[in-house]
Amino acid sequence: MSCGWHPSLSASSPKSFATTAAPASRFDVLQILKRQPREAPGRARGSTALVAAQVALALLLLIGAGLLARTVMNLRAGSASGLDDLQLHFSVSPAQSGYRAAQLRQLVENGVRALTETPGVVAAAAGGAAGLCVRLGDREQTIVSSAVSPGFFTASAATLVAGRDLTWDDREGRAPVAIVSQAFVNTHLGGRDVVGEMLAFCRDLPPRRIVGVASDRATGAQREARPTIYVPFVQPPPGPGGAIVAFTVRTAADPLLVVPAVRRTMARLAPEVPLFDVETGQGRRDRGLARERLMTTFAVSYGLVALFMACLGLYGVMTYAVSQRTAEIGVRMALRARRREVVAMVLRES
Repeated sequence: MSCGWHPSLSASSPKSFATTAAPASRFDVLQILKRQPREAPGRARGSTALVAAQVALALLLLIGAGLLARTVMNLRAGSASGLDDLQLHFSVSPAQSGYRAAQLRQLVENGVRALTETPGVVAAAAGGAAGLCVRLGDREQTIVSSAVSPGFFTASAATLVAGRDLTWDDREGRAPVAIVSQAFVNTHLGGRDVVGEMLAFCRDLPPRRIVGVASDRATGAQREARPTIYVPFVQPPPGPGGAIVAFTVRTAADPLLVVPAVRRTMARLAPEVPLFDVETGQGRRDRGLARERLMTTFAVSYGLVALFMACLGLYGVMTYAVSQRTAEIGVRMALRARRREVVAMVLRES
């Protein structure tokens, strides 16, 4: 009996160890992967689809909010032609102070003349709703109409396309005249040259001769200008009928600087008639777009909240996917898998 070293055992030991170690190593890796909990394929696809729907919805909301914001910016820029930043607007209501039609017309004429002579004022005008019904062939139609004073188009930054402006000579006792907008000509008169033609009205009102065509004025959220008729304020029908008269003052500098002078001028002419709705052209423009700006703010807010929720959902799905494959990722890294390959695998499946 020998208890010493045996050559046959020494020669076969490395080979025997290799053949027994390799299966053991493979067995250990398989056991690790088998013990790793895996999510059901249907549930994984459902989570991924839900997150994808969240991201898509958030992107749609953000795109819609961006388009809406751009539309509001375009509306604000487009309405600047009719509401100049060098404008001051205010209103009066002489009827509440007991003014009759003749007194109202006199107040408007005196007020416009006095405001025009005020230092810092380039032009001034007044106007109000007239609500005239026009006879167009065999039909009658109520058209947006305004009773305005001379200089209205200069003060409101509009232009005359054809014909002449209204003057203080266009008053009661003179031939009735009117100015129509380009939209009115294109919509109801076929776009032809209408200067000098007669415009018939309803309710036995005398016809008026068209003496000019004014450019269109689209304000606020209104994308297209409406057909409009302008008649002299001091020529019956008496403009707003004793209701509200709106004054427009165009200034050479900041319109807020002339507010004290304007108040003093109007107080000197009619101390019993208060001024209200005193605002600049920019303020009126912003007020006209207040609803659209509010909708844009809500849309952007909802889009950002939806995007944040989608990011949270995506983060949760990725975290859960990584936690389910932690052991597998460790094995891949132990087998010298590159980091970007593992990250790409996780991102691709998430």
